[in-house]
Amino acid sequence: MNKAAYSRSRVALLSTALLATVALSACNSNQSRSYDPQPRYSGGVNYSGNDSQAIPSGYRSLEYGVVEDVRLAGGGGGTTGGGAVIGGIVGGVAGHQMGGSARGRDAATVGGAVLGAIIGNEIERNQRGGNAQYSVVRVRLENGQVVTLEQSPNVDVRPGDRVRVYDRRGLARY
Repeated sequence: MNKAAYSRSRVALLSTALLATVALSACNSNQSRSYDPQPRYSGGVNYSGNDSQAIPSGYRSLEYGVVEDVRLAGGGGGTTGGGAVIGGIVGGVAGHQMGGSARGRDAATVGGAVLGAIIGNEIERNQRGGNAQYSVVRVRLENGQVVTLEQSPNVDVRPGDRVRVYDRRGLARY
């Protein structure tokens, strides 16, 4: 093997390893995240009465209300395009190193650029929050105040449901 061919195969191997690393990180980047929204609010009512339902551990206050509205929010997963551009460049370089003949090299360059752009875009989408969604639940409390809580996307409440509101963070039907 001559020196030029050795150098090309080494670059191809390194490019492939880099592309594989990028692809694997795209698959795993959203795994460690868990969406746990903490709504911002001021004040709170401390509950001091005797209720048949105990306040769950970790919560200090309990209020009652009626759900006025539930809507899905968040997500979108918009990207700037930067990830696609960088991924396309890396994929194109890696693909260019793979092809044997001129036609094969051209095809591998285009295929690598397209694949790299797709992977780069997904990595950027995952880094920007992915498609995470949550439910925004608006509750009118017994004292007339309206509070908005961010809950998991599959929260099991509907408008008109009576709910307990814990620390103005969590809620449960009753």
